[in-house]
Amino acid sequence: MKRGIFTNKTLTYNISNNKFIKIKHYMNIDKRIEVLIDEIIRVNHAGESGAKQIYKYQAKALKSENDKNQIKAMLSQELVHLEYFDKIGKELQIRPTLMSLIWNIGASSLGVITGKIGIKAVMSCTAGVEKVIQKHYECQLLQIDDFLNIINQDNKYYKILQNLKHNIEIFLQDEKEHYECGNEYINESMMFNVIKETSSVLTKFAVFISTKI
Repeated sequence: MKRGIFTNKTLTYNISNNKFIKIKHYMNIDKRIEVLIDEIIRVNHAGESGAKQIYKYQAKALKSENDKNQIKAMLSQELVHLEYFDKIGKELQIRPTLMSLIWNIGASSLGVITGKIGIKAVMSCTAGVEKVIQKHYECQLLQIDDFLNIINQDNKYYKILQNLKHNIEIFLQDEKEHYECGNEYINESMMFNVIKETSSVLTKFAVFISTKI
């Protein structure tokens, strides 16, 4: 992936579609950092809230106790992620996405449906969702690094960016593990590949909307 995302005042990275887009020339560096922090916390809070609902209802719908426990282990990690973004969002007075209720209903439904089908469907869904979230976090880390490289440590946003970077790096490792675990279950079956791709598309759509509202 290309570097220098924020070093050019006319360019910024659009996470949802992997394209560079123009930003407003009049935004100074602090304003652009503020916009980035707001976007990161809002969209990540939405994502972790959705993950919580998916795993929660998958665990309820699955029949095997071993399968339930595997999903509950992933859920416990997502709850840690959600707690962090919920806490920092409140501290910085960043509101959740206006789509929270809709996303939670959709995520719960996805959890129930895949859970009823079985563990392969659950893991196909996991692989599809985590594939997007993994790339999403990687892009955010690049954005944060670019700002950290051009601001001084006494900048009012420096410690916030460092804190976000530290936690997102930890969460990224969890998401990679979830993706790898889910991907192991996917075979040549068209149904499970459709579930994976559908989950990816839905996640990309939710990410895109959550960054806007």
